[in-house]
Amino acid sequence: MAETQGLSRPGAEFTDAPVPQEQRIAWWTIALVKIGIVLALPGFLVGVQIGSSMGLRNGAIAFFAGAAILAAIASLTATVAAKSHLPTSMITQFPFGRIGARAINLILAVSLIGWFAVTAELFGDTLAQMLSATWEIHISSRVFTFAGGVLMVVTTVFGFKAISRLADLAVPLLLLLLVIITWLAVKDHSLSELLAYGGNGTASALGIGISAVVGGPSVGTIIFPDIARFARSANHGRCAAIFTYAICLPVMFMMVAIASIATQESNLMMMMLALGLGGVALLFLVFKAWTTNVGNLYSSSLFFSALVKTAPFRLIVLCVGAMGALGALLGITQYFVPFLLVLGVSIPPIAGIYVTDFFLRGQAFNVSDLEMRPAIGVPAFIAWAAGIGTATLSIRGALTLTGIPACDSIMVAAATYLMIALVARRRPQPRSERRAAASE
Repeated sequence: MAETQGLSRPGAEFTDAPVPQEQRIAWWTIALVKIGIVLALPGFLVGVQIGSSMGLRNGAIAFFAGAAILAAIASLTATVAAKSHLPTSMITQFPFGRIGARAINLILAVSLIGWFAVTAELFGDTLAQMLSATWEIHISSRVFTFAGGVLMVVTTVFGFKAISRLADLAVPLLLLLLVIITWLAVKDHSLSELLAYGGNGTASALGIGISAVVGGPSVGTIIFPDIARFARSANHGRCAAIFTYAICLPVMFMMVAIASIATQESNLMMMMLALGLGGVALLFLVFKAWTTNVGNLYSSSLFFSALVKTAPFRLIVLCVGAMGALGALLGITQYFVPFLLVLGVSIPPIAGIYVTDFFLRGQAFNVSDLEMRPAIGVPAFIAWAAGIGTATLSIRGALTLTGIPACDSIMVAAATYLMIALVARRRPQPRSERRAAASE
C-alpha cells in the first residue's frame, strides 16, 4: 500500500497522495457514484440501436457479454486504485514518469472537458426542444446550457462528498424512472411478442454489438481509480466495478431496448413524451446530465491538478468548468467531437500499462519513490504507441485480435510493457533504480 506521507492540502481532494483511512468508504457508495456517471444519454442510444438492429435475444447476449468485458477491465483498475488509494493522474506517473505522465494526463483532461462540453450542450438543446414541444415554452437552449453548467460546476466544487450525496439521491430515482418507463412501454405487449422481434438486421453480427457496448464506457473504466481510490479495500473496489458494469449497465441497456422495441421509438426522450411522461422526462434529463457531467468535471479537474500543482482544487474546478461551459455556449462541440473520438483511441492502452506496472511492482505504489525514478518512462511510451497502433488497425479492420479495438489495444499495450520490463530486469540496473526497487 502506498504511504500516506505528504497528504494533499485541505480541500484538495487528495490529488497528489493516497486517500487517508478515515475518508475511505464502502463499495455501494462508490457504485452509486459510478452508476450515475455511466448511465449516460449516449449509452441509452447504444441500447436502443442494438435492440432494434439485433433483436432482444441477441441484443441481450451483446449487452451482458460486453458488460462482462467492461467489468473485468474495471475490476483490474479498481484493484490498482483500492490498493494504492491514488487518483489516475498519480498512478500514470509510475510507468510514464513524472514528466512523461503530463502528456497522458493532458490527453485525459482534454478528453473529459470536451465530453463535459458536449453533454452540457446536448442537455441545453434537448431541454429547450422538450419545453417547446410539450408546453410551447420557447427559451434559448443557451440559457439551459449555462444554467446546467453552473449547477454541475457548483456541485463538483465541493468535491467527492458532494458528488456522493448527489448520487445517493439521483441514481435510485433514475433507476426507478427507467423501470416505470419500461413498464409503461411494455404493459400491452407479451414477453413472447418482444422476444419474437428479430431486429432490422442493420447490425446483426454479435461481435459488432459487443464492440458497441464496450466502446464508449471503456474510457470510464480507465479513469475508474478517481472514484475507486476511496474504497476501503480491493474487494470493495472490485465489488463496485462488478455491480456497476456487470449488473447495472446491461440491465439499463435491456430496459431501454425493451421500451424501444415496444414503442418503436428510437429517442428515449420522445418515448417518454409519447407515454405522457413530459414532467418525468424533464426530471430524468436534468438528473442524468447532472450526474454524468459532475463525474467528467471531477476527473478532468484531478488531471489538471496534477499538471498545475500549486492551484487549489476548487479553483481548478471553476476554471475547467468555465472552459467546458464556454465551449458548449459557443457551439464548438460539433467540431470537437471528431477530435475527441481520435483521442479515445489513445486512452484504453493506458489502463493496460498502469495495471501491468502495478503488478510488476508487487501491487504497491510508493509516492516518495517517484523522485528517484526516470522523469520519462520510455518503455511505457513504447507500449502506448503499440496499443494505439493496434487500436487504429483494429478499427480499420486490418488487424483484429478480439474484434473490439479497446480490448485489442489494452492487451497489446500490456503485453508490450511486460516484455520490455522482463527484458530490462535481465540487464544490470543503474544504482538509482536499484535503490528505488529496494525501497518498495
